[in-house]
Amino acid sequence: MEQENKLFKTLLNILGEFDEICKQHDLKYFVAFGTLIGAIRHKGFIPWDDDIDVIMPRADYNKLIALNAKGVIKEPLFLQSPITDKGCNKFQLRLRNSNTTAIPYREGVFKINHGAFIDIFPLDAVPDDENQFKKIQKKVKRLAGYLHVCARIDGKAGSYGFSAKKKLVYFALYPLVKLRLLTGKKIFKKCQKVCAEFSGQSTERCGVLTSLYYTDQAIFLSGECEKYIRVPFEHLTVYAPAGYDAMLRRRFGDYMIPVRMPTDHGEMIYDMDVPYSEYVKEHKSQLKELWYKARYQK
Repeated sequence: MEQENKLFKTLLNILGEFDEICKQHDLKYFVAFGTLIGAIRHKGFIPWDDDIDVIMPRADYNKLIALNAKGVIKEPLFLQSPITDKGCNKFQLRLRNSNTTAIPYREGVFKINHGAFIDIFPLDAVPDDENQFKKIQKKVKRLAGYLHVCARIDGKAGSYGFSAKKKLVYFALYPLVKLRLLTGKKIFKKCQKVCAEFSGQSTERCGVLTSLYYTDQAIFLSGECEKYIRVPFEHLTVYAPAGYDAMLRRRFGDYMIPVRMPTDHGEMIYDMDVPYSEYVKEHKSQLKELWYKARYQK
């Protein structure tokens, strides 16, 4: 319970600093998914939640990446992506606190920053043509597979647990990754380009296209995401979409009735008192065992 309270405090500090950066540089965002439900229903965290999700319009998301390259985000905060952390296997950004440890079991072998984090997703226009939408999803799925392989190779995690087909992909890409002809950074940029194809166009829907996990709950009506309001979140106030009620009811029904759902990240190791670099150094073999168990032992 003590570490859980420290985790919530750490996540709130990260969110508060992120909000300040956005206000200082005129960047738009809104809290999303379980974080949005928590803000509206609990005025803070859902009691059993352990993460914070925010969404930024594509233009603002790109500006945040550019600001980070200019050194606006200061230590111990770290804006993680395959651009800044070559072992990263995610298409969203993560804003982490490097002085802490938060490691999902299924990510323990990757050689990346493992500090406590909030997730930051880009909001893109969704094509009205369903076939075009499916093409984007197909491309993202393929690129996600390549990114995972890159992270496996960079993390020296091998091809454990892969099917015969995936092993063929792994060994075909291995020399390209080792020679840095194929990198997570290149794959990340390609995925962003694919997902932003319809940016600037007036479409009926918008959503998070970079994350396969969120496909079923991250497609919104464009009008719901045009305006933002400030809402309480614990001791902070954060931005929420003005159309949050219709957005949440369409996906969750009566979202004001608590329904416990599993965490997005699965089982995790938390230690808010130890920097991730120290924790990883002391628990390498344990992290590999937990990773294998989480991914391949059901």
